[in-house]
Amino acid sequence: MTYFNGLNFNVPTATILLIVFACLVANQAHSQGRSPWVWFFLGLLTGPMVVVIALNQMRRVKPMTLCPQCRESVTVVARICPHCQHNFTAAAAEESRRMEAYQAASDRGWWAQASRPGSDG
Repeated sequence: MTYFNGLNFNVPTATILLIVFACLVANQAHSQGRSPWVWFFLGLLTGPMVVVIALNQMRRVKPMTLCPQCRESVTVVARICPHCQHNFTAAAAEESRRMEAYQAASDRGWWAQASRPGSDG
């Protein structure tokens, strides 16, 4: 297994995908009345460049989420919204407390009482 820009890169799989890509390009060229062999080799040459550019762009993209207060896009790892100064760590702690309270209340709900022996549910 080889690593390229920190990503796993399997050479046999990449080679097969490159050939399949070149075949698709050649088939499209043939259907449009162009030379399939010329376009097959062009597909072989340009395929790695497209993959390198795509991998490089994938590394630059940061996962985003919406701020619950102002609905602006912020990175997932942000602790404070740069637009409205909303504190995500405090909000996450409050959400956790709310979920625990909901879970405790649902444990005491009618379905929990109905399963007890001697209840009329």
